[in-house]
Amino acid sequence: MPPDPLDAAVVGCGAIACNQHIRFLTGSDNDTGLRLAATVDPAGPPKANLSGVRHYAYLGDLLRHDPSVKAVSICTPPSTHFSLATVVLSAGKHVLLEKPPTLTVRELRTLHTEAKRNEVTLLTAYHARFNEAVERLREELSDKPAPTRVNIEWREDFERWHGGQIWPWREDGFGVYDPGINALSILCHVLPQAEFQITWARHLTPQGAATPSLASLDLQWNDCNSICRANFEWRLGGQDVWDIEIYPGNTDNKYYVLRGVRRLLRYTGNLPQGLNTEETSELGPDREYADVYRHFRSLIDAGKCDVSYREMEIVENAFHIAEPWPRTE
Repeated sequence: MPPDPLDAAVVGCGAIACNQHIRFLTGSDNDTGLRLAATVDPAGPPKANLSGVRHYAYLGDLLRHDPSVKAVSICTPPSTHFSLATVVLSAGKHVLLEKPPTLTVRELRTLHTEAKRNEVTLLTAYHARFNEAVERLREELSDKPAPTRVNIEWREDFERWHGGQIWPWREDGFGVYDPGINALSILCHVLPQAEFQITWARHLTPQGAATPSLASLDLQWNDCNSICRANFEWRLGGQDVWDIEIYPGNTDNKYYVLRGVRRLLRYTGNLPQGLNTEETSELGPDREYADVYRHFRSLIDAGKCDVSYREMEIVENAFHIAEPWPRTE
């Protein structure tokens, strides 16, 4: 039996909202019962013709005039998330927060407390972890010793994903951690018991910007016997690279490569020669946001929240300890 219909609204009608959130909510594969009833953005409604979907310039207008809306997805720049989510949660509505969820861990804890006080759902929607390959990697690692080494390479063309946007470069933006937090969300998901400590970070901040376009950081866990080196880069042109290598602490010469988020490769044999490769997950359709919304609806029905703090703790600490990247003339 399909779930009962539940009216939802999307706040912010930028690229990620239109290409992912609105597309799924209005698509034929939406089996969640969540139906798009309204959008909110002072810049105007989405370009797509959304029959029967009401549009409001401001969140207050939605809350005053559209009481049927019970769930709200906040897809605005992260500097606005805390204030908007506070209002929505206080009104007794369920909230899905796009990543990064807030500017600080303290803000996120405050929102979580507000959600529980009002008995509504709050979801930090780290979409990258909702991939078959990521879940398969989590299963593969669940019965293995803690990894001894992890390498992350996360490099994107800024214009391809954020063309014309300036908020990421402001002091309350995240710079390259806006995409990089996706890699951290996968790391936290596949190693759920690890207590990460950041030991070193280096940032390259472009002239005139307040946030980095290039970041390298080291993480340790498992009594400091394991190390992760993560490199995040925003560049112009080139292919996007979203790769994570994980070397479990075992003796069977096996390691895993999550390539492009959606492919999981298992390597066995002696390094650097004699390797055998097995692809352990098929490159199926992109279902990240479909599963985000299925999870959101299941949380609503169960009266629960799903709030992850570890990603924001890593980013916040990285900004605190980062040293500047040496510049060459």
